[in-house]
Amino acid sequence: MAEKKSQSVAENNYVCIECGMPAKELYKDFNAGIIKISHCKYCGKVVDKYIEYDPVIISLDAALHKRQAYRHVLYNTNIQAHWRFAILFLFCDTYTKWVNWPGSHHSNQRQSERDFIFYAALEWSFYLMFMVSAVEFITFYVVMNGILKIWKIISQSKKDIRNIIKGVLLSNMGKLLVVPAIIWGQSNSMVYLTLTHIFIFSSNTQAIHVMCDVPTYVSLAVVTIIHSTQYLSVKLTEEYLIPFLDTK
Repeated sequence: MAEKKSQSVAENNYVCIECGMPAKELYKDFNAGIIKISHCKYCGKVVDKYIEYDPVIISLDAALHKRQAYRHVLYNTNIQAHWRFAILFLFCDTYTKWVNWPGSHHSNQRQSERDFIFYAALEWSFYLMFMVSAVEFITFYVVMNGILKIWKIISQSKKDIRNIIKGVLLSNMGKLLVVPAIIWGQSNSMVYLTLTHIFIFSSNTQAIHVMCDVPTYVSLAVVTIIHSTQYLSVKLTEEYLIPFLDTK
């Protein structure tokens, strides 16, 4: 009974990275160190070739938006730290907004002041930017959850919305690009920020495309709605917080 249960769980969790159909297992272990990679019973190809690949190669393929790499990461790996990643993305986004807010720039005149009030204002503006980022994240989650529930009702899909949300949250890895931006001194470069936003947008689109098995134009429309709502929520929040963000 325990063996049948484990097989059922595996069948629900794994998919063939080539055709997207359910797979019972990724490989067969014959003991004595003998392992045989499983083949998909639908398309005949290897279920998941990435189990033999180096993580660096997988990361590069995911960055190139290869559908197979996305299926490997989102379906065939057991990632349980998605909320930790979400918090990390939140802080990265907060820092990006903070350094690009006009009142938060460290100009030469500001550095010469060495004034306690100025640095207290900088700290206060960081907290406010965290609030803006939190509103943006909550909007992202709520709108995405609402759209997915409507999609599940219309399509009568049996997919677990929670798993889809986990996958889309992980697709926000582009927010970590703020780290090399800080190292290279490009954290306030409009070109760098624009490219980062485009990368995040396309990553979200690919994640929904893979997780929901919908056409690319549908996932593109969904992500456009989510990001547009995010943008409006951020603008409204910033307008409300402008009186508190004046560090002059």
